[in-house]
Amino acid sequence: MESIRLITYNIHHGTNADEKPSLNEIAALLSNLNPGIIALQEVDKNLARSGRQHQASVLAQQLNMNFVFAGALQYPNGEYGNALLSRLPIISCKKHLLPDPVENRCLMEVIVQSPSGPLGIFNVHMSLDAVTREQHLTNFILPRLEACPYPVILMGDFNSTSDRKDIKLLTSRLTDTYIFNEGIITNSFPSSQPVKRIDYILADNHFQVQKYFIVDSRASDHLPVAAEILI
Repeated sequence: MESIRLITYNIHHGTNADEKPSLNEIAALLSNLNPGIIALQEVDKNLARSGRQHQASVLAQQLNMNFVFAGALQYPNGEYGNALLSRLPIISCKKHLLPDPVENRCLMEVIVQSPSGPLGIFNVHMSLDAVTREQHLTNFILPRLEACPYPVILMGDFNSTSDRKDIKLLTSRLTDTYIFNEGIITNSFPSSQPVKRIDYILADNHFQVQKYFIVDSRASDHLPVAAEILI
């Protein structure tokens, strides 16, 4: 069996908790964590506010990783959405739009090639609205997970705490890696004084979770969440 470190991180379009540019700090933080797969949310591509950078490409180059990007919001000259970085080869990537009355989101469905075979890695940024989250989960996200023919991991910013109905829908089917927490930090948002756990790494029963931890950092308004699993 092979061990791999997973990270999910909402990078707040490459700005810290004080709204100052922090993409280099984010890259250094991620490099120190030595991840195998990273799910990113709130990623800019060619937008003026972030210096017209393709942030996923910049991070992938600095970390020497493969990457794919999926825009949830389209602008005349750029996009905003999710990205997935991987040390494993990326076989395919599908973007599934999640319409939202306030701000459209998306689900990435990425197939990567591990030594043991293909894996389905899903990266999602979910709605702030509870009813919309439940609709997306019931009508689309869960059916996509169940249709995947490979072992499944779901990561991202779920904008919901573990006591809510939508999260319970997920944890009735997938393991919340948080139960293996080895660190002293228990919440992921906001990074300046975390009071809520809204960022998750969930795995199906094909994986054995070794450990989980949340990283203390002010590089974004969220804290990065990490889990190590055996494939």
